[in-house]
Amino acid sequence: MKYIKLTGKFILALNILSTIVVAQNPPTPVDDFLIASFCTGNDILWDGTPPAGCTMYWQSSCAGTSLANSGVSYFATTAGTYYIRARNNTTSLWSECRATSPVSGAVVVDDPGNPTGTTPACGSTTLTQDVAGPPAGETWYWQGTTCGTSTLLGTASTYSATSTNTYYIRSREPLAGPMGCWSENCGSIDVTVDALSVGGTVTGGSTICYGAVSGELTLSGETGSVTKWQSSTDSSAWSDITNTNTTYTSGPLTDTNWYRAVVQSGVCASENATPTKVIIKPEPTTITSTSSVANCYSKDENNWVYYVNASNEILTAITDYTGGNFLGSTDVEATIDGSVQNYNGRPYMQRHIGITPATVATSSRVRLYFTQTELDALNTADNSDNYTVNDVRVTKFVGAITSPTGTGTSVSGLTITPNILTNVHAVEFDVSSFSTFFMHFGPVGSPLPIALVDFRAAYKNEQVILNWVTASEVNNDYFTVERSTDMINWEMVAIINGKGNSNKLVYYNTVDDAPYPQLTYYRLKQTDYDGKYEYLDIVTVDCDTSEKDFVITLINITQEKNLIIHFTSAEGELYRVNIFDAMGKQLIEENYIVVEGKNMLQFDVKNFRQGIYMVTIRNDAKNKTIIKKIVVH
Repeated sequence: MKYIKLTGKFILALNILSTIVVAQNPPTPVDDFLIASFCTGNDILWDGTPPAGCTMYWQSSCAGTSLANSGVSYFATTAGTYYIRARNNTTSLWSECRATSPVSGAVVVDDPGNPTGTTPACGSTTLTQDVAGPPAGETWYWQGTTCGTSTLLGTASTYSATSTNTYYIRSREPLAGPMGCWSENCGSIDVTVDALSVGGTVTGGSTICYGAVSGELTLSGETGSVTKWQSSTDSSAWSDITNTNTTYTSGPLTDTNWYRAVVQSGVCASENATPTKVIIKPEPTTITSTSSVANCYSKDENNWVYYVNASNEILTAITDYTGGNFLGSTDVEATIDGSVQNYNGRPYMQRHIGITPATVATSSRVRLYFTQTELDALNTADNSDNYTVNDVRVTKFVGAITSPTGTGTSVSGLTITPNILTNVHAVEFDVSSFSTFFMHFGPVGSPLPIALVDFRAAYKNEQVILNWVTASEVNNDYFTVERSTDMINWEMVAIINGKGNSNKLVYYNTVDDAPYPQLTYYRLKQTDYDGKYEYLDIVTVDCDTSEKDFVITLINITQEKNLIIHFTSAEGELYRVNIFDAMGKQLIEENYIVVEGKNMLQFDVKNFRQGIYMVTIRNDAKNKTIIKKIVVH
């Protein structure tokens, strides 16, 4: 082994191996372009995927490095050549460019002509392309109800429009690149297509009293507008009624009638609704000889409605004068005692009539009937004079049915009609409130022991004004006016001093300055000097001027013994319906979620015995209740 000896100064060079990484440019885009010419409003598309970690940018020249337009498509606006380059997102190095073939410029596709068709039309209408047809090389495509670029609806010369809308057709040039080019605008036509008329169904028919109105008949399930109503006495020959509403109430009826609405949707043929039948009880010729009940619906008939029992015997007759409030569903109960009874030493007739309307009418007229036999029995019981039919007088007692109680109110303006039927007489009079009416003898102005002549209440200027009149007073210390919203809980409104003793008319009044904003009952209480008191009369006032949350429009019992309740609700909510018998026993309780607007509830009352029942409809959320009385025959 040899060694080299180095003397003097020297430099030792060490060769150290190292790896140097040189950044490379992204690969040049190699995929094809999908368009070599462009449509008005179309893009040039590059059919490729950017390399990993790179973004594609469109350039105006091959050496361009603009970051303004990224992605695989570019909206071309002029003819020429367009370039695309890839840029590494980490190193910022660029690839070589890829150029399109020279783009020839925008392909302009002609707008199609407007289609034609019959409008308005019923059910559907056929649209037809412009008779000129598309230019050579172009095709027209139906677009439906939007000006789109779909080929799904085809190119047929006609198209069926089935709804009201604007319908479009568009032209396409399929050879302008793989995607084709569309016209800038669509041809269009505004079409009105009316749905086929559907007559729907009329409900509300029932059996009503002779001379009464039908109650509210309601159309539902219709498509279109009501053009008129029709009536028929045989469901074959129909007579027109001028009415375009979805509800109808007839005038006074003496014959059974069918009612239907006629409905038309636009230009479509009209259709008749399924009719409802209003059955009229036969004209009565006798009065009841036993205690019994009746119910009729009265609304501004301005003629006599005969309240009859299940045997079609008259209990009473009432005229609901036109204008103001109407009575609605009205219950009548006739009580016939076995013999003449006495009250405070004065005999009164065996027959007395209680009347309870749904609403206190502004003005009505009542006719009470009595037999010659009953008149003779009263004459025999009253030994003071030999009275005739013209000496019959009437007194109203609040709440009394079987016998008088408290102080009654003398009824004035009597009209006597002897022998209105065979051995039957009648007495008529106008009233503004109802209760139970008792007939007796006595000179004019001398009824059964009575102090009160009139008691009434009226809502005006956000106050309830109360007035009453007495014909006589004995030991009368003071009056108390009370109010209630449920006839159960009462509170005092005012105390008014009485006249002590009086034998002439005395007029009283007071004001409720802060009434309840709803239906309110007011009653008059009279107190003697010795502390004894009695209730004289009850009147009602509706102080709710707002739109009602829910209102009963009709309540009746059909021939099939179904209780039908029609009512409207301001919104869809939960309601509870209860039905009680006269003893307060609950027979039915049901909960219903009703809809906004008109509603109908139905209950089977076939197993209910004859008598009076109470129906309550309650909205617990708003703490509101409607109470209605019904009579089952």
